[in-house]
Amino acid sequence: MNQKPSLTRKQKLKLLLRTNWVLIVFFAVIISAFVLLRSKPSDIQDIDELSAMLTDGQPAVLEFYSNV
Repeated sequence: MNQKPSLTRKQKLKLLLRTNWVLIVFFAVIISAFVLLRSKPSDIQDIDELSAMLTDGQPAVLEFYSNV
């Protein structure tokens, strides 16, 4: 009977990382991109504050996002 020697936990982890390194790097890049590139919430609390900001004579960029 040919029996494989059992692997230690450290050896199993090394084997897992060695065989799946491309997938691990891919997910690390996706997660990093999400964290670094997502938009931050606005400081504007209500419509009156937005209206004042848009009519104060300074150029403004308005970005609208709907999750519908």
